[in-house]
Amino acid sequence: MYQYFEDKREMYFYAIEIASKRILELTEGYEFEKISLFEYIEKSFDDSWNFIFKNPYEYTLLEKSAFYDDSPYREEIREYYEKMTKNILHNLILKNQKAGFIRDDLPPEIIEIFIESSSWGLKRFFINLVRSKGIKITDLSPEYIKNIQRQYIKLLKEGIEKK
Repeated sequence: MYQYFEDKREMYFYAIEIASKRILELTEGYEFEKISLFEYIEKSFDDSWNFIFKNPYEYTLLEKSAFYDDSPYREEIREYYEKMTKNILHNLILKNQKAGFIRDDLPPEIIEIFIESSSWGLKRFFINLVRSKGIKITDLSPEYIKNIQRQYIKLLKEGIEKK
């Protein structure tokens, strides 16, 4: 191990970086110039679930590193995750405000905070749900997951969609 890494922390962050890049690769096919913010959120939600089912070990590492209290460097890791997606989300919000899809009476930074906070909260909801039931996240029914996704997007639209 020490042949490749300075210490355990460096190895841990390397594993997280590799798994994070794999999940971000899912967005490479998105046509950001043609996609609305809501379509992006819906597609990324679907892609995230597909990632979970196809890459359970990588997902488990990402989940535990960001959400479990005993995770070493948890706050630093969450900041890393947020920084990775911040530019994508910020640029998409600006584009959607200019196109008239979402409200322009709110600063893009506020919408960004709202979406980031609510998406982290949604992730925590699923993690706490499966932990309380003693099951794996992959044991949740696709219908249940899709229903939660629809409710989440509906709530987002009602809050930030331009009327």
